[in-house]
Parts: sequence; C-alpha cells; structure tokens
Amino acid sequence: MIRSDIPPIYRSHTTGIISNPSDEDIKAAINFGQSSKDGAALEYAYLMKGARNAFANDAIYVKVYTPLFLIANHSREQTREYRPIDTTYVSFLRSLEAVQISLTQQFTNYATYNSFAFNRQTILLRNGIRVEPLKSISSWEGANPFARPLNKNVQASIAQSTQSYTRGLVANMTKEQRIALIRGYQTMGFSSDQIIAYTGMTLAEINELVPNLPTNMGKVALTEFDAIYSIEELNKPGRYEVIFRTPATSNLLSTGDDEIRLPISFINFR
Repeated sequence: MIRSDIPPIYRSHTTGIISNPSDEDIKAAINFGQSSKDGAALEYAYLMKGARNAFANDAIYVKVYTPLFLIANHSREQTREYRPIDTTYVSFLRSLEAVQISLTQQFTNYATYNSFAFNRQTILLRNGIRVEPLKSISSWEGANPFARPLNKNVQASIAQSTQSYTRGLVANMTKEQRIALIRGYQTMGFSSDQIIAYTGMTLAEINELVPNLPTNMGKVALTEFDAIYSIEELNKPGRYEVIFRTPATSNLLSTGDDEIRLPISFINFR
C-alpha cells in the first residue's frame, strides 16, 4: 500500500542514479516530497530489504540517499513545517555528485515483538573488487549534507552554547587571529550569517577583515564509515554487493563475526 503512493516516474525508473538532474527531475522530487508529508512513500522509494534466512530473527535494510532524495526530503520537511523551499539549498544539492549508502540490521524479539535496530559499517564491492568511498565532499554551511539533522531543540541548544563560547574568545583575539578564525570558518563552508552568529561581529567588521567573503565553498572530510560514493562509480556496469560483519559475541553457540553479503543494484534509484 505504501509503495502504491510512489509516483510512476520513480517506480518505473531503470536507468540508474541521476547525475546533474534536470528541471523536470527537480520538480518531480519536490512534488514527491510534498505528497509524502504524512507518509513513508519517499523512504520506500530509496529502500531495499535484503533477503535473509527464513529462520533469522533479523531483517536488513539498505537505504540509498541520492541528491534527488535529499531534495525530495527537504521538500517534505519544509512542507511539514509550512515553510517555502530553499532554492539556494536545492541548487547546492543539485550539483552534488555523491550518494550515501546506509545499512540497518533490525532484530525482533518474537516473544515481545519489540524491535531493535543497529547501523552497520559497510563495504561496497563491484565484481568482487572494493569500491572506495569519497574522502571529502562539498559542505553546506559547514556540515556534511548527508548528515542526519539533530532534533531542532538540541541543535538550537548546541548552537547557542557554542556561539556564546566562541564570542568570548573572539573578544580577546588579535586582528590576525580573527582573520584566521574567519578564514577557518570559510574553509569549513560556513555562511556569512553563521560566521556573524559565531563571532558576534557585524558583516561590515567581517568584510573589513576578509573582503568579499564567499560562502558555502568549503569541503568536509569523510571517512569510510560515512559510506559516501560518487555517482559515477555507482553507475558503472557490474555486479554490486554490500558487505558487513555481525558483531562478535561471547555466546558459545553463536560467536558472531559473520560476513553478510547482499547483492544490490542501483538502476532503480533516481
């Protein structure tokens, strides 16, 4: 029933992850996000369930986060909060040439029907050969665009504490130290509004120290735990598998540390 709410353009897609999406692709993603305001269709459009032993008490779910998913999800969140689409953010996401793969192993206690889910570190293979993830990606306002946002109240609390601390330091800095701090924020991709908030300086004061301050030009470093890959790599022909290991245990009957291999294809993800 949930999958029936996925638009035909998504259900019938078989040409792989879309790079440099067109205006029509963007419009379709925004519309999909808006129509998914109160449902799970968007998540299901980018979800694959791995086949497991019929007697296993776990289920494995692989999520593929493409730029079009991020745009649709932004549209969904903005619609839920009755806010307009941030066209600048959409333009940024449109230019991303990256995809994140996330794997969740969910266990079910069939006595209580309680479920517990754990994210697992993954390895991606193509024709048996490891596909290396990206080591860096363009940041959005100093953050990884694929990172799951914290609760808004938590975000506000952290930002307020950090800003108060940084402003106290800036007040006692020399001119050279302030310039170095601003350029550091610039390298991280912080917007001018963020730099103002963190330093307590006015835009005029910042521009006097660092003229013509560019924004959103930084890079954020990635690790293999982020599992972010280039679209070009995932669109290459071949047999793909997602690999992960179960945690080791002290149970004599089941010691864990088992390698699980799941075949996956990216041709159906927009």
